[in-house]
Amino acid sequence: MIIYQGIVQPYFKYCAQVWGCLGKALAEKVQKLQNRAFRIIMRENYSTRSADILNKLGIPNLEKRRMQQLSILMYKVKNRLVPDYLCDIFTNVNDMHDHNIRQSGTDQVLPKPKTNSMKNAFSY
Repeated sequence: MIIYQGIVQPYFKYCAQVWGCLGKALAEKVQKLQNRAFRIIMRENYSTRSADILNKLGIPNLEKRRMQQLSILMYKVKNRLVPDYLCDIFTNVNDMHDHNIRQSGTDQVLPKPKTNSMKNAFSY
């Protein structure tokens, strides 16, 4: 497990927010790679469910981990704890109106995608 955490895990964690919008097929391939690594670590055969192995280790799957990392990043953006170039990607509802509206301090404006590739972008 120490070898996994030192060598393999950084590849799954590095820029998880950015590559978290990859398609379903690629996300499944990456998850299978992680599952294979845990099967080797736990010396489990292929009849054991991957979810059981992850539960035994107390590790969330990669999709959940990407969502956690994205949530942390959005918290930091909201509270301006990241560089300005990241904060400038997102527009706050407060910035769009001259008057106060309900929950104006909590909502981010979702950009309007013109293409399907924009829907997979980090800002969307």
